Order: sequence, then structure tokens, then C-alpha cells
Amino acid sequence: MKLENLPSGLILLSLFLLFVSCSKNGRLRSGDDALSIDKKDGLEKTNFDSLSKNGLGVYLFKGKTSNELTNVEPLRLPYNWKRVGPLYQITFDHYEPVPGKIIGIWTPNTNIPWSELYSKYGFRGINISARQYEMARQSGFEPKYMRIAISPNQDSPDYYEYVVSNFYAGQYYTDEPLNHNCIGNWYHPEWSNYGVLMSQIRNFIHSKYADSSKFVISGYKKCDHFLEAVFTYDGVDNVTFSSYKKWLPILISNECWYPASKDQRDSWTDWKNSFGEKFSSVWISAFPDWNKVRKNDLISDDDIGEYNTLLGHAANLGLKEVWLWCSQDGYNLTYITEFCEAAWRQGWLRKFVKVTEYWIWYRCIEDISTLCDPDNPDVWVIDHYEYGMTWIQEVFPN
Repeated sequence: MKLENLPSGLILLSLFLLFVSCSKNGRLRSGDDALSIDKKDGLEKTNFDSLSKNGLGVYLFKGKTSNELTNVEPLRLPYNWKRVGPLYQITFDHYEPVPGKIIGIWTPNTNIPWSELYSKYGFRGINISARQYEMARQSGFEPKYMRIAISPNQDSPDYYEYVVSNFYAGQYYTDEPLNHNCIGNWYHPEWSNYGVLMSQIRNFIHSKYADSSKFVISGYKKCDHFLEAVFTYDGVDNVTFSSYKKWLPILISNECWYPASKDQRDSWTDWKNSFGEKFSSVWISAFPDWNKVRKNDLISDDDIGEYNTLLGHAANLGLKEVWLWCSQDGYNLTYITEFCEAAWRQGWLRKFVKVTEYWIWYRCIEDISTLCDPDNPDVWVIDHYEYGMTWIQEVFPN
């Protein structure tokens, strides 16, 4: 039967079936960009928009033009392209404190980004003066984790009453009030009854804030007058060890002490045994040249390079707080980074990294497909990077 004698409807139906048969065999043509596509090949999914932006929109997509395509799977890469990945770019993002533990810092220089110390390096405690109170709050530090200095010799012996009454903090702190010359005095000789004075300060703090605030003093010589102030007069809530050396008494005297070595861990253990729960924290130094400043010290008190052992021992003693002391000239970011890395390894901080997923697109420098061997690195050059998702992830020490 001649074709012209067939009903027109049957002719259209025959052409349609022929078209479907070709489609099922995986062959479509679309103008000059037509190419043969075998749908059985396993190919990676990618985003068409990212390809077309980089000049790679040369694929034949079934049934749609490139203007209609969004998030469509390409069926084959041209011979002169290859895509490697996913790969992962990992960069440090921030630290956070381990629940129940506090990392604190004292840096006398005010021209530093305290907000970065808080949000990036995981410091939650900060040792400040009253005039730095608002700056600390605006940087993210909570008053309940602040240490505010209340040295009685500042302006007047009752200066502490002004500070405590006007600036709430979790701790009010006096630095080494009883370790100067072992004479049993504060900074002024007329204040000879140091135990009574400290007891007055502690009672005043508790009259304002009950048990939500503590009176903390530091020291390193466990002299009789220090012991009396802590135990006989119950003058403080907590004590902290503030030297970066080991101290021992001279012979059997409890009034004169000397630095015995640069490793202060034995002194920490001794204080823990003597003061129990009152011994709540220690100072660690980030100042490498303190001996050069003091000039008369024969034994180094440089803690740099010892952070892992010191923080590990503090954890073993059951301490809940460790404080980093920086130089009067500000802080050295290198030492803070080393300190925080050690704090992460010793269970004081949690560490988070930013992970970015990406792929590398390579372009073959040859024009002949047989020369574009995927395993021959000499014929491939990087054309561009394709980036995927980014997320924050916690990492753990080995």
C-alpha cells in the first residue's frame, strides 16, 4: 500500500512511535549541539546553573532547553573535562568551654578584641578592673564569670565597698595580698590585722550577693599569716596559686620561702592537699620574658611550652578554673593559640572547625579525545573550583 493512500491519522501515529523508539535508545538531537547520550553510564550529579556559569553548559538535556533547566542531572561530561571530588577544606572556627569548666584570662592591655577572646578562643572568665566592666560585658563576658580587682590599697582602704556595691561579679579578687616580704601586712603597714580585714571584705560581699559571689585571693608562699587569714579568720572563699614556679620553705621556717624549680605542679598538689575545695584555680603564664623584667630571678617562670602538662595536672587535681596571665603590653596571639590548643587536648575546651565541600574541575589541553587519558596528569590543568555546602563540626583530639 502506498504511503499517500494511508489515513493521515495512522501516518502521525507511526511517526510518533518511531520518535519514542529513538528516545528509548537514548538518542536525541537538538540543533548543532546534538550528541549521542548513553543513559546507562553512571554519572555524578551536579547543578546545571553552576556549570553554565563556568561555560560548561554543553550537555544535551532530554526534552528541555538550557533556559528551562534548574538542578537537572547532566548525562555525560565532554571528553576534555573531568571533575574530582567531593573534597573537604577544613579550617579552624572557634573553641567553646567544656561544661562545668572555665578558662579565664587577665590581660592588662585594653586595646585588644575581647569579643574575639570570648567568641573565638573560648574564654569565659576575665580578670578586670571596675572601669573595664562595661567593656567586658559588651564583649560577651557574663558578670557571673568575671573577676574584679578590689585591692584595698587602691584610693582608700574601703575602695572595695564601692566596687562591690556598684559592679556585680562572680568573683572579687585581690592579687597576692599576703605574699610580699612575708611580713603579714597588706600593702600598707597600718593594716597589720590582715585576717580581720579580709574577713570584713568577704562578709561585705556576701551581705550584697549571698553565695553568688566569692572573695578570691592569690598567693604562692604558704606562710603562717596566709594560713591564718584563710582558716583562722575564714577570710576568703577561694585561693588560687599565682606563681609559675615551685616554692618551698627554708628549713623548718614557715615564714621564708624560696623558688625551688620552674615546675609548679608540686606546689599545686600541695595547695590542693592543704586548702581542699578552697583551692579552686591556678594561674598560667603567657609572658615569655618575665625573668628579664624582674632581673633578680634565677629560675625561669616561663610556662610557654608546658601548657599540656600544666593543664593536664590541673584537670587531674579536679580544678574547675584555669586562668591565663598575659603581659602588661597585651597578649601574644601565638601563645593564646598554643594555650587553647592544649586546653582542648586536656579536656578544658571543645574545638570546632568549618568544613567546606568542593570539587576540582580539570580541562584537558589536548583536542583529541584519545589523548585525554583521565589518569595522565600531564594533559590536565585546573580550570576552576566548584563549592558545595559549608558546616561547623566539632573535632576531638586523637
